[in-house]
Amino acid sequence: MRCGMLPRLCMLALAIVLVNAGVVICSEDEVSHDDWYVPGEVLVVLEEGVRDDAIEALVNREQLRILDVSPISQVYRLGLPDGLSVEEAAVFLTRMPEIRSAEPNAYIYSLAPQTPSDPHFANQWYLDSAFADIRALDGWDRSDALNSLTPSWPPAERIVAVLDTGIGSGGNGAHPDLTGKVIEWVDFTGEGVDDLVGHGTHVAGIIAGVWNNGIGIAGVCPNCKLLNFKVIPQSNKGNEFALTKAIDAAHDGHGPKAHIINASLGTLCGVVCSSGVQQAITDAVNAGVIFVAAAGNDGMPLGLGQNQCVVSPATCQDVLTVAATNLLDQRTPFTNWGASYVEIAAPGEGILSLVPASVAPSGVLSRRTARRWRHHWSPEPSGSSGERTRRSTPRRSPTPS
Repeated sequence: MRCGMLPRLCMLALAIVLVNAGVVICSEDEVSHDDWYVPGEVLVVLEEGVRDDAIEALVNREQLRILDVSPISQVYRLGLPDGLSVEEAAVFLTRMPEIRSAEPNAYIYSLAPQTPSDPHFANQWYLDSAFADIRALDGWDRSDALNSLTPSWPPAERIVAVLDTGIGSGGNGAHPDLTGKVIEWVDFTGEGVDDLVGHGTHVAGIIAGVWNNGIGIAGVCPNCKLLNFKVIPQSNKGNEFALTKAIDAAHDGHGPKAHIINASLGTLCGVVCSSGVQQAITDAVNAGVIFVAAAGNDGMPLGLGQNQCVVSPATCQDVLTVAATNLLDQRTPFTNWGASYVEIAAPGEGILSLVPASVAPSGVLSRRTARRWRHHWSPEPSGSSGERTRRSTPRRSPTPS
């Protein structure tokens, strides 16, 4: 992506970069098996040309249940009979000739709200500081100048799908500093669209907080509209199938509904990108969507080798990968890094933004440490054509030592 050609999109990408306060990543010793995968479920991608009646016959034969299917990427969420582990089921199903991949439905997590120790911090340093900001003022000036010369391009309004814990509270209400910004609300968790954690509202404020209204903050993208796609419930345990459905909802298979997907979330360290999530991301990118996700907060290099960490969607293909920097323009201690995946770094520590009334009734500002990031997007995504590799469980990478 060359910012000389796409100043507004690159500016917006930087906005998404710095909002990616993402997932809590834990070592294998710190979490139980129940924290890795949704029990009793696997995600299945069929081979090309397999008909619906074939999958129905397989389901009936093996005493499975079709719980749901993502509309565009065609990822099946199957329920298992009692007593069968998700790992055993995935290995067994992968051997079926009708099935390209069968994998556990991994949990995805969003970073719970954290407030730094200094309660009087009230500067959005990440927008304009001596040397550690994203040069937002220069970017706004450049975008305005370009629009004055070519008012028909790029479009003044950009749409960002925020895949997170929700935005705002009170039904379809949003924070007062996001008035008029959220244009669609979809709940993929079953508990309603309200943000009961605070993370999604925080992200939304950084992207599109209303300017010149006498309250709150200034968003990086004043002309952006938001899609509130809630994929993380109050328990902070979403799952990959909800993620695939939300990604599908950001486009129609031919063109984008959202120009950018922001996914400040991910699996625990050690879970590789599933075929289902990869298919959904590739379909979205092919439809013209930029997919931005968090690199991680393990403080480790991303990869499959020793002393490295693999997470999803951070290590999926066709994703714009971002690491976090601090006020000194240095890599934060917690951020994941590595040139194999991370393509850009941006402010991610001590970021000032909004909280919903469900978390803080006053709607006061909060400062957060961006914990998980990762994004990597290419106009010619690898894996978008050619033969896909069949994968079977276990999905977890070798444990770093």
